[in-house]
Amino acid sequence: MKKIFTFLVLLSSFISTPNNKKIIVALSLNDCISCTASLYQINSSLNNPEMLFIFKSELEPDSLLVNKRTGVDNYKSSTVKYSDDLFEKYSNGIKSTINIIENEEKIYSADLYKLNINDFINVYSDKKNMCFNNLKQGVQYIQFDESLLLYNSQLSRWSYYDKQNSLDIIADEEWVKKAYDIYYKENDVKEKYNEIISLAEQYPAVNPSIEYGEKINNEELLFMAIIKFIERKTDSDEELILQKNFLITYNIKNKAIVSAKYINRSHTLLKEKKYFPNGSNFHIIEDKYIIPLRTESDPVVTDKYLSVFEINKNNPNELILKEIINNDIPNNYIKYKIFRNFHDYLFNKSLILLRFGEFIYDYKKDTRYKIPFPESEYSTLNNLVSEALKTGKISSYYVLDIFDKDQSIILLYKDSTKNLKLMEIDKNTEKALTDIELLSSIELEVYKNKSSFSFDKNGEVQFLYNDNCITKLHPKK
Repeated sequence: MKKIFTFLVLLSSFISTPNNKKIIVALSLNDCISCTASLYQINSSLNNPEMLFIFKSELEPDSLLVNKRTGVDNYKSSTVKYSDDLFEKYSNGIKSTINIIENEEKIYSADLYKLNINDFINVYSDKKNMCFNNLKQGVQYIQFDESLLLYNSQLSRWSYYDKQNSLDIIADEEWVKKAYDIYYKENDVKEKYNEIISLAEQYPAVNPSIEYGEKINNEELLFMAIIKFIERKTDSDEELILQKNFLITYNIKNKAIVSAKYINRSHTLLKEKKYFPNGSNFHIIEDKYIIPLRTESDPVVTDKYLSVFEINKNNPNELILKEIINNDIPNNYIKYKIFRNFHDYLFNKSLILLRFGEFIYDYKKDTRYKIPFPESEYSTLNNLVSEALKTGKISSYYVLDIFDKDQSIILLYKDSTKNLKLMEIDKNTEKALTDIELLSSIELEVYKNKSSFSFDKNGEVQFLYNDNCITKLHPKK
């Protein structure tokens, strides 16, 4: 009990406290009488926050009457503006609308008369970040806007959560139809589709699966999906079940597929090496898609297996190979041959790193940076694979995330004794500017979501705490 109490006190020092958010309320006299209770509660709960009230310019001559009717002059830290342009920008049509602005960007907007006050306060207050109810089981991936993706490998189910949405994404017959529409000629689609759907009724393993996903903008998710195809050998009637990779864009609000892109594997570079896309990772840099490759032959990979795909100029529904990255960063493991199921990449901007890698590779600059771990850390990699297969445990450092700070790189990792640490690496010298402990292995045991630690878009450490709220974690003072 004493240990938990001490840790909770310690935790309070990690939570960030500054707040640079602004509240902008566009008030309409048609419904503002029914919304004053919400405003009063917000003002009281947040201890007189700064609020800007905006009205249409036609009401300015009657400003005293407007103040009396709405009560805006009762809020200690409020200001009032009359502007048609601002009212149009911050209102939802003619409805009174409340907005939270941070760094000149709108991060929250809702009709005032049906406002969920708890949600509003959670978004505004830095003491509480994004929180979620009724989370399903799965590995957590915090997205750039603090929404959440969960992956359950046993069920092949992805779940998405934000303040307004909670939905499961499961590849079904619609995904097959979308893929077949792209892959086959129009007059062949129906027959091919019916054939694979009929086979899936007998053999469920033929159904499509989603390997990896991430949120790419405010409205859409992108998934790497595997779709099965029946193909016959040209010299016989023997049927083969082949799997092909597609990148599927999915609209959150409409809960529907927006587009699909087939990853073409016919390039000679892929055929010669017998490479095919590894669906467990992808990364978009501008209009290029970085996709790891796997081999169909020996499970021990010794060749290059990072690739860059681009959209086919003659077919926007197809991705074609641009290049296999000609650098030895994909093989940066040391002192052993690694099995391909350990090939798990981390990306940030143009940086690429394997979780057990020794080097961080910059794709745009075609350069690499050595991680300045002590030799004692690297020596734990000697028997990593055999120990993992034997015991199910990994006694080695494990990189959780990377962040590019232009002149330096921040590394979030667990060392071989399972302490959570933060290292900043100078790009010019490849030396550690700082290497500090965030949580000891004992302190980390309090957390139930140990896989959720990652960097946010500003390079701060975020995690999903036990109450299913996304929280910031800062170094100990």
